[in-house]
Amino acid sequence: MNFQNILNLYEYPFNNITIASMFYLLISLFSIIKICSLKSISLRKIS
Repeated sequence: MNFQNILNLYEYPFNNITIASMFYLLISLFSIIKICSLKSISLRKIS
């Protein structure tokens, strides 16, 4: 994927939807990591 393709992606009419989906994926990843870390901390406290 070269630089021109990245520029075309940003100039695409549905760029708002793609950016929103990217943010949604990032937020879901961070929430999963937080949940996993909380579970591991609670398991450490129990054991």
